[in-house]
Amino acid sequence: MEAALRNARAFYFVCADIVLLAQSSHLGTRNAGAQAPQYFDVLFVNVVRVGDALYRFEDGNTAWVPVSNLPPVPTSTLVAFGINYAITSSGEG
Repeated sequence: MEAALRNARAFYFVCADIVLLAQSSHLGTRNAGAQAPQYFDVLFVNVVRVGDALYRFEDGNTAWVPVSNLPPVPTSTLVAFGINYAITSSGEG
C-alpha cells in the first residue's frame, strides 16, 4: 500500500511538472514575441519596407538608405516598388 502511494505521489509530481513546463513555455513565447524586432517586406531586389519607411540598398553603399522619391500612396499598400514603378495592393501602379 505504501509503495502504491509513493508511486501515485511521484506520478502526481511528474504531471504537475509537465503542466507547469508547458504553461511557462507558452507564456514565455508570447512575451518574447512582443520584444521581437519589426518585420520587413521585400518589395524589390534592393528595396524593403519596415513599418511605413522604405529603404534601398544601392551599389557603392554599405548600408540601407531611406528612399526619397516615395509615391503619393501609403507605403503600407505597396506590394512592389522598383526604380520606375510602384504597385499597390489594389493593383494601381
